[in-house]
Amino acid sequence: MNKTMFTLMLLAAAAALPADNGMKKFELSEETAAVKAGTVLNLEVAFECDEGFVLAGWSVPVIRKNAPPEFFAKPGLTIRPHKTAKDYDAVDIVKYNHFPQAEKSGKFPVRINTTGMAAGDYALGIQGRFMKGNQSFYPGKHFFLTITEGDDKPFAPTAQPVERKAAPVPNWCKNIVVTPNPVKVKAGEKVSFQCAYTALPGESFGGHIIVVIRKNAPQGFFDLPGLTIRKHAKAPDYDMAVLLPFVPHEFVPEVTIPFELDTTGYPAGDYTIGFQVREVKADGKLAYPTYPVALTVE
Repeated sequence: MNKTMFTLMLLAAAAALPADNGMKKFELSEETAAVKAGTVLNLEVAFECDEGFVLAGWSVPVIRKNAPPEFFAKPGLTIRPHKTAKDYDAVDIVKYNHFPQAEKSGKFPVRINTTGMAAGDYALGIQGRFMKGNQSFYPGKHFFLTITEGDDKPFAPTAQPVERKAAPVPNWCKNIVVTPNPVKVKAGEKVSFQCAYTALPGESFGGHIIVVIRKNAPQGFFDLPGLTIRKHAKAPDYDMAVLLPFVPHEFVPEVTIPFELDTTGYPAGDYTIGFQVREVKADGKLAYPTYPVALTVE
């Protein structure tokens, strides 16, 4: 281990002060690695939450001061600038991954593809999202990585192997089931779905639209020609592509809706498709909740 890496580890240890942030245990299966760019690393995190907290998801950012300057200078890099301190500009090595269901304890895999990373020492933050009620806290641990030999290939955040399973019934309806869900297809296939929906007492179904947001699709999907894209005013990760436009419906408490998705041109990878409902509340107000559908394109 060289002097720079040792300094990064000391700084991280000094910063790891106790806090009421929900993290009781957060242990990495490995804490250091020295590899050539292009190597794929597979880690595992074992976690346990403090009383009253759950873990809702995780990500792997790296900040400018914890990476070689050559990495942050790479063309095409998506950098999240810090409001006041440039040293704390960040790049997502792995984008935020939301668990299908928040957990109090357990394990999850972390996959890091080092393709496109410059040679040098990194302190990557394996960062959890611990929640208590509506409050979120983001503690974690550092993974210390030395890239012994960099490459000139483009860098992209690493897609994660995730367990694809249907979402539980949400609290905004009495029942909703989309079939098939999850579903795996080859690019170019058409998928016929059916959604059975029952509103809460006094509420009604009033229509639907099928969408996907940028952070829930593989890189390159939003570059497809002919997409209708609704830009998010502040966060590009929440740009929305309309896969099937809004279909209005007479107000009914229960309905079965068929819809078809054509995956022609879809890049391979995991998608979370949003079946968005127009929901009519008992007081006549409208809401637009979304039910996730897990799609894998091979």
